[in-house]
Amino acid sequence: MDDNRGRQLDQAQSTELFDRIMKQIGKEQKKSDRIKSAFFGATFALSLILIVPAFNLLRFNFAASGFMDYFSLMFSDSEITARYWRNFIIALLEVLPVMSLAAFLTVVFVLLESLKHLASDFSSGKIRLNMKNHYGLR
Repeated sequence: MDDNRGRQLDQAQSTELFDRIMKQIGKEQKKSDRIKSAFFGATFALSLILIVPAFNLLRFNFAASGFMDYFSLMFSDSEITARYWRNFIIALLEVLPVMSLAAFLTVVFVLLESLKHLASDFSSGKIRLNMKNHYGLR
């Protein structure tokens, strides 16, 4: 009889321990989700701010390098550019502002990637908008 009673107590204690462990895991998962969402939110905001200066830098470097002059030559004198297409492509690549183009594309990539993660977290319910009765919403 005591053996059966001891098993019941062990089983009750192990069930209680399991429940406490699962609750703690749930709390840690929620904390991890909040930290991840805050990181991607901050990354999205920062990249949204940085996209304007990156675009202005790219636009300035395209104008300063003369890339658009070479590029418009392809449409204004297509016969010559077709005949000397190898030299024309090399000339275009030489004046291409690679660093500012890479900076702009990096900002765009980070913006889209953080937006993807935020949208995924929002659609899965990991993050919610807190609209407490503002503007008549419940």
